[in-house]
Amino acid sequence: MFFSDVEIPSTYHLIDNPKKMGWLVSQLTSCREMAFDIETNHPTTKGKGRVDKDYKYKVVGISFSWNRVEVTNPWVPGVAAYLPLHKSDDSAYWGAQQDNIISGLREILESDVPKVAHNAKFDVRHIANLMGIYTKNTCFDTMMAHALLDEERLVSSHALKSDYSADGKRVIKLGVSDAYLNTQAGLFKDDLQQALQFYDPHLKRYSKVPMKTLYPYACADADLTLSLKFVFEPLLANEQLTWLNQNLIMTLSHALMLMELHGVPLDMDVAKQVLSDQLQIMENAEREIHRICGTKFNVGSPQQMGDMLFVTLGLDGHKSRDGKWVTDADALKKLDHPVIPNLLEYRRAQQISGLYAEAALDKVEEVTNEGRIGWVHATYWMDSVTGRLKCTDPNLTTLPRPENGGMTVKSMWCTDADHYMIFKDFSQIELRVIAHVSGEPVWVDGFNAGHDMHAAMAHRIYKLPCEVSQVSKMFPAERSKAKAVNFGIAYGRSEYSLADDLGITPDEARHLIEVEYFGAAPVLSQWIQDTHEFVKNYGYVQNIFGRRRHLPDAMLPIPNGVQGPRWDDRPSCYFNGPNANSLGITREVLFGMTPAVLNDLVLSKKGKYQNCKGCRHLYSCTLNGEARYVKGRVNRALRQSVNSPIQGSAVDMASLSLVQITNDLIRYEVDAAPILHIHDELVVYSHAKDVERVCKIMDHAMTVYLMQLTDFRVPLIVDTEIVQRWSDKHLKED
Repeated sequence: MFFSDVEIPSTYHLIDNPKKMGWLVSQLTSCREMAFDIETNHPTTKGKGRVDKDYKYKVVGISFSWNRVEVTNPWVPGVAAYLPLHKSDDSAYWGAQQDNIISGLREILESDVPKVAHNAKFDVRHIANLMGIYTKNTCFDTMMAHALLDEERLVSSHALKSDYSADGKRVIKLGVSDAYLNTQAGLFKDDLQQALQFYDPHLKRYSKVPMKTLYPYACADADLTLSLKFVFEPLLANEQLTWLNQNLIMTLSHALMLMELHGVPLDMDVAKQVLSDQLQIMENAEREIHRICGTKFNVGSPQQMGDMLFVTLGLDGHKSRDGKWVTDADALKKLDHPVIPNLLEYRRAQQISGLYAEAALDKVEEVTNEGRIGWVHATYWMDSVTGRLKCTDPNLTTLPRPENGGMTVKSMWCTDADHYMIFKDFSQIELRVIAHVSGEPVWVDGFNAGHDMHAAMAHRIYKLPCEVSQVSKMFPAERSKAKAVNFGIAYGRSEYSLADDLGITPDEARHLIEVEYFGAAPVLSQWIQDTHEFVKNYGYVQNIFGRRRHLPDAMLPIPNGVQGPRWDDRPSCYFNGPNANSLGITREVLFGMTPAVLNDLVLSKKGKYQNCKGCRHLYSCTLNGEARYVKGRVNRALRQSVNSPIQGSAVDMASLSLVQITNDLIRYEVDAAPILHIHDELVVYSHAKDVERVCKIMDHAMTVYLMQLTDFRVPLIVDTEIVQRWSDKHLKED
């Protein structure tokens, strides 16, 4: 019933007997390079938790491609083979010969032959974890290469193949193969999706798909991956990204894979207690919320909460551009009503229990120390737009602030009595990057003199009558303003955000930034102006290692608005009316319309904008709203053009340090291993006897090594905390 329209290439082989296996080993151990891809019995639906706790995950097969010398247009299939390892019931495919087949596979993967994969870290980790085979010389990752070339996914997603509609005619999500190889690779995937739905509709596991359907799909994965290397290598070279790909991306991928395999120690008893406590807090808070509001509703639903707060209770709220009530923590904190503290308490407990305690307990893979320590193996993702890592299953890099339950969350993570967690945190790394990339003398001289940079800038801006070292005590308000602007530049914040923090008007915030601050730091001001001009002209910026951030919104022309009503004559819905996208027209068509034509178009939208009927401000509201929206996109892109090189450089510096630390710990046979990469902070799990050696290795990698590599203009400083329970780190800091 499958593959009715797909011709299976004659060069795609199913390795289903020992003779073919011998041929495969001979081919792959003597080839110039190979690509590989695994298939597992993991559920591919979101309901992964529905498998039994004792469900055994397995690599059910692995595909290879080799002997490719070019990529033609249109794409032509190359040589590929699929080696099955388990049957649909998860039993060994090869029976009594399974060990011999695994031995041959080990010979292939542990050979020195260069290897290519798409999302290599996933495949290498699972091969190591599930089979005990440590893949050697994985030198190119096509997913990560595309993440460097098209980090904003402007050309396609990072997925290998496209997702098609049920009839196979419409692309829902374009994959890199279809985008770069001029082939409909998704046809194989479409056939596989039908088979998954037919044979395993609940969990959609590849292991349940018949071999005649699975093997050509798997062969295509490896074949397309090797083909993409031929496309991406010259593109990386053209954008001067080859060094970054080889010396950071691939080495970091390996270091993160080792870190994931090691895992992070969870105190099982504390985690269970945290979960129980937070569920009780939620129950109590919900009861109080219902009492205050006088009725029951789903407190966990943002929509129902919004209706209760802003419709039933009549509080002052606003909706997002897609028409939903804004009910995040920042919005709730601005409201004055007795129910708000209980809502915030419920939200906090809900987050701690679900995102952290329950998620951590669900992800424990092995338990040691007589049941006290559970090991959690989170997954790190490297495909962000700036290089900043994302951690999932569970998230261990974006934890709540201490006042929002962060101490409770961190109390769950603890070593045994013989080990320590060594935290090394770069001191003000983003600010030091600003000094390095801009060359602003105030910053460079300040850091080189060991000054507190917030105090140094306040001293310069306000010409304070004291030494820089005295600013914090004598002029704390001025230092706070300088600090807000310092971090505002580093994090790409707007004057509106700054004004909100300092309790001043946007005009006052703009004056503080443009006149007072940049008047005291003209070189930094010029660097920002130059960066804005560059991104407006070329649509991208680079960090100090050459990583690019494409920001095409910076190149958008801002349309001219029309004369609108005075502020005191505008309805509350002004700027929230129709826009080009909701009307299904281009921006150019919108601004070429007459008021009458626009009015007819709006009223034709089947009641969606009936509230606009008869409004004398419809024309100016729509055009000015669109102009305001575009201007906002441009300004956001300009802020990101400054923030991205700063944040991206800082993260890449931490990542390069992690690679160096990992290599040195292995080289010197230290009883320690990295376990966390938290933005600009690195954490190593160390035996007590090796703590001092680990500290020296980490300090060198995070300071001397980086300064030599980048010729950094200012000193790099690292703060250290050595604890057994994560939360104790903050107790020491306090």
